[in-house]
Amino acid sequence: MERQQVVELLLQFLNENGFVRTQAALEAESRLRFEPDQVKVASQLQVILDLYEATHGDPSKKPRKMDISDLNVFTVQDLHTGPVLAARLRDDMKLFTGSSDKTAALAQFSDLDDEYRWNIALTSSMDRSHQIVDIETGDVLQTFADHTKFVVRVQWSPNGEYFATASYDHHVGLYRRVQKVSKPVEDDDDSDAEEEPAPFKFERVGHFLFEGYAEALCFSPEGDELCMAARNDCFLHFVELTSGNYERSKMNMNALGDTHVSFTALDVSYSPFGKKYLLVCTDKNRLILYARETGEQLRHFYGTNNDEWSTPRHCWHPSGQYIFATSQDRCIYIWEMCSQKLVGKLTGHTENIRDLSFNDKHKILVSTGFDKVVRFWK
Repeated sequence: MERQQVVELLLQFLNENGFVRTQAALEAESRLRFEPDQVKVASQLQVILDLYEATHGDPSKKPRKMDISDLNVFTVQDLHTGPVLAARLRDDMKLFTGSSDKTAALAQFSDLDDEYRWNIALTSSMDRSHQIVDIETGDVLQTFADHTKFVVRVQWSPNGEYFATASYDHHVGLYRRVQKVSKPVEDDDDSDAEEEPAPFKFERVGHFLFEGYAEALCFSPEGDELCMAARNDCFLHFVELTSGNYERSKMNMNALGDTHVSFTALDVSYSPFGKKYLLVCTDKNRLILYARETGEQLRHFYGTNNDEWSTPRHCWHPSGQYIFATSQDRCIYIWEMCSQKLVGKLTGHTENIRDLSFNDKHKILVSTGFDKVVRFWK
C-alpha cells in the first residue's frame, strides 16, 4: 500500500472519531487534506483491521456462523401499488403495512384464536399529520396536526400508554393515553340507563426541540424511557416517563466526550433485556453498541453500505446474540454480538429496504422496501 493511501486512511479514521487537532496536525505535516465528500467507503481502516483479525486471529475465538441454509422465506406482494415503507407483524399473525401510495393495508395469515389487546395502529404521512386508526374497520379514531413538516417516525411504547413522533420540523412529540371516559346510553327510562365506555384518546404531553431533523425514536422495553436522535447532533436524548415530569437528559455518542459531529444516529434501539444497552445505526457504514449508563462504546459492527442519504434500519434477535441491519446494497446483514463479526447476509430484495423488524413470538424477521414486497424470514 502506498504511503499516501496509509495517510488518507489515518485521516479518515481521525475525522470519523472526532480527533480534530490530531487530524489538523497530520494534514499539516503530510500536506494532504481529507475531503469527506470524496470518500466512497466509510471506516476503511477499521474494516481492514477487522478483516486481518478474522483471517489471522485465534481460530478458537472465531464467531459462530448463523445457519441460514434452511431458512424459509415467504413473500407477500400486491398489497400496495407503491413502495412499502413500513411493515409490522403482530403476534396474532396480522400484518400491517404502510406505503407511499397513501394507503395502509392489513393482511391476516392465520386463523389463530389468540386474544389480542390492541386493534389500533399509528400512522404518519407527508401531510404533517399522524393518525390512530382502527385496523379492523379502517376508521380514523384520532388525527393530530401538531407538526409543521412531515412526520418520519412514529413509535408505540411497549404497554401502549405512550407514543412518540419524529418530524423534520426538528421536533419530537410525546403523547399519552388519557383516562377512558364513559357516555350514557340513550334510553327512555333514565333509571335503566347504563354507561358504555367511550373510545380512549391520546393527548400531547411533551414537545422536544432539536437543532437538526429528528430521525430516530425508541422506547425502553420497560416503557419507562424514550430515546431520541437527530441530525447534526452528537448526543442521544432521553425522556424519563415514570414520574410524569418528562425530564430530558442526554448522552454523548463520541468516545472522547467532545461535541464534534462525525456521524448521525439514523436508527436506535434498546437491547431485548432492558435499557442496559443501546444500539445505534449510523450513516457511516457502522453500528455502535453503547452502555446506557456510561455512554461507553462497547461494540462496532461494520460491513453495510450506508451513507448520509440512506435510511438504515436494524433489529435484534430476541436472544440478544445476533443483530440484523439493512444496507443500500439491498441485503440484510447479520452479526454475532459478542464477536462483532459478520456471520450472514440475506438477499432477495430487488430495491432498497425501508423497514426491518423481528416478531419474537413467531421468530420471524420481516423486511420490506421499494420493491413493494414484504418478506418473512423464518
